[in-house]
Amino acid sequence: MKEVSIINSVPGNSGDLALLEALVYFLQENTSSVSINIFSSAPSIIENAQLKPSLNFFDIDKIYIQDSKGKFESIIKKIYLKFSSEEAMLTNPFLFKSSKKLWWKAIQWSDYVVACPGGYLNEYYEIGARLRVLENIVKKGSKLLFIGHSVGPFFTSNITNRIQEVFKKSEAVVFRESISFDRFKHVDMNSKFCPDIAFLLYKKYKDQLQQHKAKNNKVVVNFRNWQYEKGGEDIIKKAAETLDYINKELDLDVDFLSTCQGLKDYTSDVKMAYIIKEKIRDPKRFNIIDGYHSPKQLIDKYAQYRFYVGMRMHGAILSLIANTPAFLIGYEKKSEGLFNDLKLEDYHVSMEESADTWISRFKDVYERNLNESFSFKDQLIEVCLNIENTLKPLIK
Repeated sequence: MKEVSIINSVPGNSGDLALLEALVYFLQENTSSVSINIFSSAPSIIENAQLKPSLNFFDIDKIYIQDSKGKFESIIKKIYLKFSSEEAMLTNPFLFKSSKKLWWKAIQWSDYVVACPGGYLNEYYEIGARLRVLENIVKKGSKLLFIGHSVGPFFTSNITNRIQEVFKKSEAVVFRESISFDRFKHVDMNSKFCPDIAFLLYKKYKDQLQQHKAKNNKVVVNFRNWQYEKGGEDIIKKAAETLDYINKELDLDVDFLSTCQGLKDYTSDVKMAYIIKEKIRDPKRFNIIDGYHSPKQLIDKYAQYRFYVGMRMHGAILSLIANTPAFLIGYEKKSEGLFNDLKLEDYHVSMEESADTWISRFKDVYERNLNESFSFKDQLIEVCLNIENTLKPLIK
């Protein structure tokens, strides 16, 4: 039996949960016998995913606190974790020695350590502590795999050099789009790329998918705040103008439903939705669907709409799985890379473009789909085959 440990799993939204669910599905379907350890600070969220049994869930926060030997140490841990993270705990040389030993034993016993798919390896987010953990894993000789990642941008040479060294010492790095892949073409490492692993949920659910032949007369949308480039006010303005166009010129009602909403203590796009609603001309035609939805629930919901327009990349992926055309407004290069690789470049626009460009690009693909029936089914089969053929040789 193979032992696989998945680290860096923080499924704080349904997009990240879709990645974890697809990764687990791949491992269980393509390995004759496998035991999977999932290290996460959000195991209660993972329970919302339809995962097969026989998984070992490690609640990071509970392990750290319950493993305390004394009352004083327990208090210190609680205070430290309130302002810190899993990575900071693992790299702190003085605190939590028994917890670190437990964590590292599980890692060293594993045949493979898989860094959970996602787009968190960049300098938009805090990367120092996480990088130290990855450096320690390869230093201890564990087989580290990166599956389904967007990587970069990096703004400092120190971080760039360190991530390259980790990649060189890893078993393989599988990028999910060509822009990230091209960033590291010059590095002597085992690198590959294939589409986002979340597309495997099509294969998992294809017999259950609600393929609505008659779509409702609505468009489903979502927008997010992106603080690293132009501020939220610019996005709100352009979003309101786009919705006014959809309502008035296309005579379509709009529902707001995001992959990132409905979870306590986590960012919710719904807050921005209510602000946008105050800015549009006919707020009665803009309905906000609140609450949390699992990846499977989102697939079923998105299947009902005529079009998806949004900033959440995995919202677009789940829509395509549901055979609903998706127009993606990209706030990072990962979105552009993914849609270019899928030959859906016409269905993508950069967040940085003007509202007029958003509208004209969407108008083009919307009108095209009035004349031609959109179908992504054949491409989904090819995408899933591409993913599996890329990943299978890595889990020997």
